[in-house]
Amino acid sequence: MSYFGNRTMSPRNGRKFVVLIVARISGCASQKDVSLDDQQEHAQQYAVESCGEGEIEYRIVATKGKGEELTRPELAEVETAIRSNDLDLLIVEDLGRLIRGAEATRLCGIAVDHNTRVIAIHDCIDTWYDDWESDVIAACRDHVGHNAHTSKRIKKKLMLRFMRQGAATPCPIAGYVKPEDARTFLDWSVDDEARPFILKGAEILRKTGNYSAVADYFESVQFPVGSHCRTKKWNGAMVRRFYANPLLKGKPERGNKHTVKHNETGKRRSVKNPNGPVAIDVPHLEVIPELEFDAINALLNKRNAVRGRKPYSNGQDPLAGVPRKRTGFPGQHARCWYCPRVLVQPELEDSED
Repeated sequence: MSYFGNRTMSPRNGRKFVVLIVARISGCASQKDVSLDDQQEHAQQYAVESCGEGEIEYRIVATKGKGEELTRPELAEVETAIRSNDLDLLIVEDLGRLIRGAEATRLCGIAVDHNTRVIAIHDCIDTWYDDWESDVIAACRDHVGHNAHTSKRIKKKLMLRFMRQGAATPCPIAGYVKPEDARTFLDWSVDDEARPFILKGAEILRKTGNYSAVADYFESVQFPVGSHCRTKKWNGAMVRRFYANPLLKGKPERGNKHTVKHNETGKRRSVKNPNGPVAIDVPHLEVIPELEFDAINALLNKRNAVRGRKPYSNGQDPLAGVPRKRTGFPGQHARCWYCPRVLVQPELEDSED
């Protein structure tokens, strides 16, 4: 017989009910913190109906974060609370507020094992009933499907807007002006004062193939970096990325990368899109003629083809999927004498010293 088979709840400590309420928002720009308060209030009303006249002690876990991420600290907090054998009731508006995926089934199972009743209001799930597991699995499927469908719909919509009118624009790079009310690339313009510096840098790059020489030139003439660039001084890597941007030839692209889910952590990672990007023509944004732009990049690619890391026999990059900040020397080149864990090079901050 189920623990709640008698359909009558009584506090396990004999004095008052202990109810854990889990509320979550993704933290998107369109979401407000008041949504967390709404979820808590709704759950408290449902708790009163479920517990009857007994005194209730509420414990709240309200956070911002992506529902797919399994590494969120609040999930460990919820599981610890369940295993403490203090909770009578766990309430969420829907299982997606707790976790969006099959992990919710495991947490509900732990709750049942520890005699904690779980209610997901909008999913009509109540572990009071013996068929709760099939209902939880079905709800997980629906939440995952809804998330995948919404993601595909938004990506397709933004790509169509980009192809049709040059909408869904990114942050501007150095030498370009993007008005605050700009909606498409048609609203962008080239800074006339920046044009000669960009062309001179391209000439230096074509003659020397040295990114650092161009960076030194930009610093000498005080050519500013992009308005959204975190690093305020030019370096070789920034120059390479800058002159590889097809926006300079008047052909902005979208879809160079896409995200894939890392199922162990639930996080999504940005990887190169195997299908390649989509480009559109915006002639008034051209700074370097297309033929010259392609020639410079072909020359640089040829010169750098023999440099860099040697791939494995199967062609895979040995550092594929490793964050950049973990690859700077001496990161991954040394181990701690005591651990012995691989040394991770910390991200350095600019200093006036």
